[in-house]
Amino acid sequence: MEKRKYKNYAVTGFIFVSILGTLAHFFYEWSGSNQVIGLFSPVNESIWEHIKLLWFPTLLFSLLCHFKMRDGYPQLFSAITLGNIIGCILIPVIYYTYTFFTGRDIAAVDIASFYVSNAVSFAVAYRICRTRWGKKLFIPAILFAIAISFLFLQFTFYPPDIALFAQL
Repeated sequence: MEKRKYKNYAVTGFIFVSILGTLAHFFYEWSGSNQVIGLFSPVNESIWEHIKLLWFPTLLFSLLCHFKMRDGYPQLFSAITLGNIIGCILIPVIYYTYTFFTGRDIAAVDIASFYVSNAVSFAVAYRICRTRWGKKLFIPAILFAIAISFLFLQFTFYPPDIALFAQL
C-alpha cells in the first residue's frame, strides 16, 4: 500500500509542478513586472531564472505534502526537496549539453527539458521515499531548501556576471 501512496504523490507532484511551472513562466509578465512575483517566477530568459519554474512549484508541493502528511510520511518533504535539487541541476546540464552540440538553443528542447527534469525530480523523490532514509535527511533538506531559495531571491535582481545568469 505504501509503495502505491508514494507513486501517487510522485504522479500528483509531477502534474502539479508541470501545470504551475508552465503558468509561472508568464506570471512576471502578467503581473506587470511586479518584483514580488519576480522573486518566484522568471524575470528574464536566463537559465537560472528558468530553474525557478521547477524549484518553487516543487517546493510548494513538498511543503503542502509535509503539512498534510508529516505524521504518516515524515520523509516526504526531504525526498521531494532532494529530488527537486537533482531536477534543478538537470535543467542547465541538458541546456549546456545540447547547445554544445547544436550551437544554438531550441525552444522545444528547452521546454522538454523542464518536463524531463520535473519527471526526474519526482522519480528521485519516489526512490528516496521508499528507502526510509529520507526521514533522516529532514534537517539537511530544510537547510538546503532555505539556502537555495535565498539564492533565487538574491540573484533575481542581483545576478552574478556568469553564463548561467545571462539572458538568452
